[in-house]
Amino acid sequence: MSTTRRPYVPGKTPAKGPKPGTETFSRLSRRRWPFSNLGTWTIRDVRNKPGTMSQHATARALDLGYDPKDRAAALEACSWIVKYADELGVALVNDYMAGKFGRTWLCSRAAWKTHTTNTIGIRGHWIHVELHDWAAKLPADKYEALWRSLPRP
Repeated sequence: MSTTRRPYVPGKTPAKGPKPGTETFSRLSRRRWPFSNLGTWTIRDVRNKPGTMSQHATARALDLGYDPKDRAAALEACSWIVKYADELGVALVNDYMAGKFGRTWLCSRAAWKTHTTNTIGIRGHWIHVELHDWAAKLPADKYEALWRSLPRP
């Protein structure tokens, strides 16, 4: 287990389809915690930012929704995901319901930042996760083996 500061390198090119690591991360998260799939790969811009490509378009991002009563499970998931960010290939996590304006964990600082202004967009009961390219491209069986090699929360 380690969380090392690493450069955040967003994807710049839309993907031609879903990536196996991203899809596997989403599926395994939904098995472990009471999440719903709010989406992975889709060609679109960032909400309210026309002309700025969403990382969902690169097939490296996923959104996991939860019922407000399951906030504790979402917090557990966020904690586990960032604890094993290096191993899982996690580049960024947005937690939209933390504080007044949400918070973001970013690999380049290897820490959470609680926002003091509306930086990450609308509040909602979901978390947004972005993977590094190597993790997003990992074959499903290899990503699942990696996930299962880590201690459960």
